[in-house]
Amino acid sequence: MRPRLTCAEPTTNRRDHSMGGKGTHGQPPTVAEVCTDEMQVFALSITRFTATGCMTRGVACWDAGCLSADDVLGPMNGPRLVAELIGVMRARQTERQQPWQSRSATCCRVTRDEIGLLSALGHPQGADRAALASATRVLIGREVAPRLTAAFEVAAETLKSIRPMLAMPASSRPATPSTLHERTA
Repeated sequence: MRPRLTCAEPTTNRRDHSMGGKGTHGQPPTVAEVCTDEMQVFALSITRFTATGCMTRGVACWDAGCLSADDVLGPMNGPRLVAELIGVMRARQTERQQPWQSRSATCCRVTRDEIGLLSALGHPQGADRAALASATRVLIGREVAPRLTAAFEVAAETLKSIRPMLAMPASSRPATPSTLHERTA
């Protein structure tokens, strides 16, 4: 039986955000407190759209994630990133035994599971494999998760390659087909 996705509060009272601690005034931490850069905020948003699509079986959620990625990264990198983050979520669903806690794409708060996801995505391929294994272990609750580890490595490399694009002003980013206009004489 596969775990179901749920929107729920993290159940820890720890102050350590890397492990899902509480933010100010006993509230769960905010995206601004947890995410270190635009790449993490973007990855979290796309992952939340994907998780909501899985939970509701709603095509609109998947489509919103795809459109957001296309708008920011263009028609080449957008679909690639979405596919890789879907791969992470599917691997997580296969290898994790506990329910997944996530929030809506626009929520300013972050769950412990989302913090674990961001931690694992922060370890690009070839980097400290022990750190990736540890982050995956925390997220999945099992000693070994080969499918999820492989999915994280692939997604982390793509996120690393798009980081410079996210730092560019929006007008300098790749245009999507809907914004390309050719003049006809």
